[in-house]
Amino acid sequence: MFVQDNPDQLSAARNVLMESKGHIIVCDDEPDIRDMIGEYLERQGYTVSAAEDGAALRSLLEDDDA
Repeated sequence: MFVQDNPDQLSAARNVLMESKGHIIVCDDEPDIRDMIGEYLERQGYTVSAAEDGAALRSLLEDDDA
């Protein structure tokens, strides 16, 4: 998340980060399963990313390291 030096944006970003329990990546080749698990985890307070296969998962992990 990129936030400029705007007090309103900083406050909103802090609220989002404090509300999240953590970040989970759901990887499954079945879209319905991915969506169901992702929605459940989001309702539990987690930030969720989804990947449909190993290549997409690797891409998400590499993007997160950058």
